[in-house]
Amino acid sequence: MACYTVEKLQEGVHMISEKHVRMFLVEGTEGAVLIDTGFGGGDLAQLVREITDRPVTVINTHAHRDHCGADAQFELIMANGADFNALREITDTKPGEIFDLVALRDGDELDIGGRTLRVIEIPGHTPGSIALLDVEHRILFSGDTLQEGPVYLFLPGASLEAFEQSLERLDELKDSYDVVYAAHNKLPIDASYIEDLLALTAELAEGRAEPLETLDREGQIYHTYGKGRVKIFYH
Repeated sequence: MACYTVEKLQEGVHMISEKHVRMFLVEGTEGAVLIDTGFGGGDLAQLVREITDRPVTVINTHAHRDHCGADAQFELIMANGADFNALREITDTKPGEIFDLVALRDGDELDIGGRTLRVIEIPGHTPGSIALLDVEHRILFSGDTLQEGPVYLFLPGASLEAFEQSLERLDELKDSYDVVYAAHNKLPIDASYIEDLLALTAELAEGRAEPLETLDREGQIYHTYGKGRVKIFYH
């Protein structure tokens, strides 16, 4: 398990890092939630068992390979249904094989004992992207949507319009959380990053943004855009 590093961020919250992506293990008195499973480069299930003896529920924030790579190590995965097809393609599974998929919807809550994790649908990065709000401890686990960036908005299924609407929703909810734990880059951040991301998405939507550089990802051309503290990869 040398591919993983573990850090306790606060009581009941461990960060598990693999390469450039983070997972979060959130513990209550009666259960635990593993947020994302990384690339799948090691025995993540065993590592989780070494950290907690509570029953673990696995939730994917979205269907990208660096967030669901170890899903097959677990019997059940919870995610937004809009990303189910992509999850099956990435993990090379069919319905009912290897692990079961359980659909999460906006407003669903998981009570793990002293901690309630509430699902917030935030499509844009992928159709089924979600964030998880730790209601009692005022923590937002934002996946890839709210972060320093670069946020990928050039991959299949991404939507600039939906991303902007999701940012606006997270802004409306900002009185519900004090700290944001993103899956990539700077940690922690706070809700003030939403303002920079909204300004950049507005420039992109209006065609006013100037690319910082042009990149080629396996023959797919995209551009880097920046504003204040944030960046976005876009067409």
